[in-house]
Amino acid sequence: MNTTYTPSCGLKACLGILILSLLLLMLPKQGLCAESASLALTEFAIETKPNALLVKSALTLNNPAEVHASLRNGAQILLTCTATLKEKGLLYNSTVVSNIHTFLIRHDTLTREFIISNGAEAMRMKKLVPLLEQIWKETPLSLPLRKPLEHSESYLLSLEFSLEYTNVPAWMEKHLLFWPRKVAPTLSVSQSLVF
Repeated sequence: MNTTYTPSCGLKACLGILILSLLLLMLPKQGLCAESASLALTEFAIETKPNALLVKSALTLNNPAEVHASLRNGAQILLTCTATLKEKGLLYNSTVVSNIHTFLIRHDTLTREFIISNGAEAMRMKKLVPLLEQIWKETPLSLPLRKPLEHSESYLLSLEFSLEYTNVPAWMEKHLLFWPRKVAPTLSVSQSLVF
């Protein structure tokens, strides 16, 4: 019996292991063990006006290290809040009013400040998490009503918060093959109300 050993099989396996280990070494250390960012709603209050419903909420960002790094590297993030008020019915809920509020979050490299703007107004701070908390204290979500809410009727108020990258620098997209669009999982909150 004549057996021959082909060194190419062993060489291919060694080469594969070497390439895999080099790729693992190139991964950022924080990405392997860090927790991902998440949104949390800490306070929630509703104020009724004659022609609007004001939703005051306190939103915070947990584990913001990855978000800080992305913003400092030139990425821009869009914070979107969708507020929907529905009247509860026997078979289905009918939408009374729905409104979308958007805030653009970015980092100014000259002043080293984080900036949140909602179109006309902009707020600046050196730290991101206090800035997010401040914007929610000063900017309640407004739901304009076409007619006043009926007394002793049941309603359902739904809030949905999302953080998504809008403008990612080209060098980040090229080097990170699978760049996620979502910064944090979407946060959804619902509350039943009787007026």
